[in-house]
Amino acid sequence: MIAKVWYRSEIELSIDDKYEVLTGESEKKHYLKVIDWLIPVWNFRYPDYKNSQMEVNERSFYFLKWKLPISYVEQTIFEKEQIEEKRSEDEAKKLALQQAKRRLKKSIPIDAEIIDEKILHERVEHGKVKLTIYYTVLEDIVKRQTINQGD
Repeated sequence: MIAKVWYRSEIELSIDDKYEVLTGESEKKHYLKVIDWLIPVWNFRYPDYKNSQMEVNERSFYFLKWKLPISYVEQTIFEKEQIEEKRSEDEAKKLALQQAKRRLKKSIPIDAEIIDEKILHERVEHGKVKLTIYYTVLEDIVKRQTINQGD
């Protein structure tokens, strides 16, 4: 049985957006780790990145089946930068509507169809766009259950 079901969604999205991206610049440093001490083997200088992110890859050494207290450590240091993006109120509203629709699609059944959306309330406060949206969705509301006949 297909029925109209209403969903209410509230979403807020910042007009000023800040995020970090990797620039593509990186440097690798190589160490031998003995117990808890790192001994530099290659590339002794530390890069002069303003912001960075480090990825560590450690490989242990074995003698037959026993793990030795020595390992090889490779550090990759990536440069990252912070990007600040200012959106207009209309752009923020469109993006908020897209995010709300994506969030709704995750919570409804796959075969459901969104047939209507109405913005009930829209306001801009403290640098954020806040929306209250009602969605009309056609979905199958029948839930199949087994009937237990008893003894």
